[in-house]
Amino acid sequence: MKNIAQGFPKFRVFFIFILAQILAAGEVKAVTFENLLQTTLKNNPNIKLSLLEIDTANANLDLAKSNMYPQIYLSANTEYSKRFDDAQGSVYIGQDSLSSSTNYANSASIIIRYDLYKFGSDTLNIKASQKGVLSQTHKVCNDKTGIALKLLDIYYQILSDREKLNNLTKLRGLYAQISNSNSRLNAAGEIDKVSLNNAKISVANLDKEIIQTKENIANLLSNLKVITGLNLSTNSLGELNSKNEYIKYANSKEFKRASKNLNMPKFEQTSLAQELQNKIAQNELELEAIKKEKYPTISAYARYDFYGSDRDDYWEAGRQTKRHGYRVGLTLSVPIFDGGRQKAKESLKRTELEKSKLQMQIAKSQYENEIETMRNFADANAKHKGALQQISSNQKEIANMQARLNQSEEASKIDVLNALIGSVQSEAELKEYILLTKYNDAKMGIYQMYGECR
Repeated sequence: MKNIAQGFPKFRVFFIFILAQILAAGEVKAVTFENLLQTTLKNNPNIKLSLLEIDTANANLDLAKSNMYPQIYLSANTEYSKRFDDAQGSVYIGQDSLSSSTNYANSASIIIRYDLYKFGSDTLNIKASQKGVLSQTHKVCNDKTGIALKLLDIYYQILSDREKLNNLTKLRGLYAQISNSNSRLNAAGEIDKVSLNNAKISVANLDKEIIQTKENIANLLSNLKVITGLNLSTNSLGELNSKNEYIKYANSKEFKRASKNLNMPKFEQTSLAQELQNKIAQNELELEAIKKEKYPTISAYARYDFYGSDRDDYWEAGRQTKRHGYRVGLTLSVPIFDGGRQKAKESLKRTELEKSKLQMQIAKSQYENEIETMRNFADANAKHKGALQQISSNQKEIANMQARLNQSEEASKIDVLNALIGSVQSEAELKEYILLTKYNDAKMGIYQMYGECR
């Protein structure tokens, strides 16, 4: 029994250790924004679709280059012909001769055709396809930037609503205490029913806000699942803090956040601008290539023929395909009438070119407005944050003073609760602004690190 008693504490320590390991394993590790972004960029179907568009652009380039090579193909022909002879002694009915001859013929040919000169149309199409590849390559970078910013927006909104829900819960508890105190005071005849109902209305409004906030969080998590492919909970998301890769970069020495030296890429350096510039160049080159199509095409050809014929027997014509010979020559092809096809193609391409130019103007305006907004935020950040910190500090001091006055019976419990409500609200506003600052820093880091196609 003594040995058993001595062994029991060791077993208890071992059991506690195992239990601690199980609990630790069951804890959900917080997902950082950086890890979530990397996973999203690897798995997002929009990125995969953009990469496939590069393959499509490369295939179009290969197709354009193929026009620079000769075409070699085989041709086989079989025919039956009947000729009405117009010879001396022929019998006529009206204008038609009754004398005729028939013939069966079979042939096989190897043909080589090469377009010698098309006034630069093929070269222009190749250059246009190269611009298309560059445009799609920059589009992948731009799509990554867009997804990173969209993910950051959702991530920030979830963190904001999560903090809002915590504050609403605190406020609801404080207003519930005021409502209970008012109920007792009303029963004692010290306050009227209007004050009592106002407190109950405040609690009901907070309940409504809590429900709406939970619904917003659920919708945001659903949007997060769509973009990341992951099923995450609110509490599994880590905070945006100074360790965040993009926030750290935005606050680094090389990234000056001063008003006039906000080190953001110019629009012309961004992947979006590069995508659109190459798209415009592609449309311009394609338009020139279409205009060249109305010029003549000079082609060379060579063919080697094997042929045979027989007047009476089809199969004999096939067996006698022993004769052979070759032909070489030049062809000049000039389009005369195409039913308006050329004009329609030019009109369509001009419209696409104008659309690309307008997209460039719109994108530049939106980008510069976004940068200006971030610059204005950076300018006012220190003053705004300082003012909120001062308000929060004053509200806490008022709450402490009301608590001391309540202890000396110089202030009521309701005054204390109202002071606490003011303190919670001001602290919530300060935390929201700090979170907004981190969000703005992260956005600047994303624009800097993903904005240029590297």
